Amino acid sequence: MIMKTLEKQKINSWTCPQCGRMFKRMGQSHSCKTFPLEQHFIGKEKFRKLFDKLGKAITTRIGPFKIDSIECCIHLVHKSTFVAVKVMKNNLRIDFSLDYKPSNPRIGKTVKMSENRYLHYVDITKEDDINTDLLQWLKDAYFLK
Repeated sequence: MIMKTLEKQKINSWTCPQCGRMFKRMGQSHSCKTFPLEQHFIGKEKFRKLFDKLGKAITTRIGPFKIDSIECCIHLVHKSTFVAVKVMKNNLRIDFSLDYKPSNPRIGKTVKMSENRYLHYVDITKEDDINTDLLQWLKDAYFLK
């Protein structure tokens, strides 16, 4: 799997001295407990290939990121988490924040988080789901300020 790791950015970020995870805000509330990445895929090995394809597409078409694997999900981190991946029984469920609400049936659910932030949920069940629309949304999430 080809995934570039980001150098830890010191400008406008904070690194937890206990777990080494990087956050946008100083003292960001979080759990320091990490979780082995491979454990997310036990009994769901077919979704590992989809996860790898998603990672390669993001690296190639958007930019480098690092992986923070925690018990609830897998965070893909640029300056902060721009995508959370949950390995479900029948799919990968990803969520990401944007400052707009795309009108597209691929978006399974949208939650308004604040005046200018929407959390979107998309399911990935096959390779074709990692398409131009999805990668544009993830690019927008990657560069969201």
